[in-house]
Amino acid sequence: MAYKTIVEDNIDILVCGAGLGGTGAAWEARFWGQDKKVVIAEKANIDRSGAVAQGLYAINCYMGTRWGENNPEDHVRYARIDLMGMVREDLLFDMARHVDSTVHQFEEWGLPLMRDPKTGAYQREGRWQIMIHGESYKPIVAEAAKKSADTIYNRICVTHLLMDESKENRVAGAVGFNVCTGNYHVFKSKTVIVAAGGASMIFKPRSVGEGAGRVWYAPWSSGSAYGLLINAGAKMTQMENRIVLARFKDGYGPVGR
Repeated sequence: MAYKTIVEDNIDILVCGAGLGGTGAAWEARFWGQDKKVVIAEKANIDRSGAVAQGLYAINCYMGTRWGENNPEDHVRYARIDLMGMVREDLLFDMARHVDSTVHQFEEWGLPLMRDPKTGAYQREGRWQIMIHGESYKPIVAEAAKKSADTIYNRICVTHLLMDESKENRVAGAVGFNVCTGNYHVFKSKTVIVAAGGASMIFKPRSVGEGAGRVWYAPWSSGSAYGLLINAGAKMTQMENRIVLARFKDGYGPVGR
């Protein structure tokens, strides 16, 4: 069986990885770039890819500014204390100021959010978490990405970013292979957004054998977001922080009890 080389050229924005971050990036790319060619490459299937596709019962960060619960400054303070000052406060603030509008948009798209019957505010589990019916979370956001992208390539595992020969330190695309057919794919793009997975199992869990699958976070996350960017020479800002969760959960959902 001969493998094919498939070239996708003249891409304006290539999104590598289509978990919640990648699908959201594709929607944003279309919103701000109405006439741009947007392409998604995902190693699984966009409908059920990424950690969020396992199902969630909460959104773990919501300010609640409209109800006077928190402001972006409060989240910056919380993260600074939690990470002992090893933070970029400007990046934290910029993220926090967009959180609420994103959650409201998810609700408009059809995500069921639980509300306090007395106040009408979203029901909270803690200062930052709000309760949701999350089994449909990823498919809802994936549907928005499908309407935004010009082309979606499922089952494409992106392995390397392509560097521009004429401009130093500039990415010009990516390459990968189809995990089902073995075909080689070359994507030539003016801009590349890397939204590939984080890294699981860096630290050995207490659980062993069958129980090893019960650690928090998606067990298949191989650190591809790190690998693609580091090999291309990127500076991994804020990647010096590591999350080490000291808990074991009783079920196979991504959030423990």
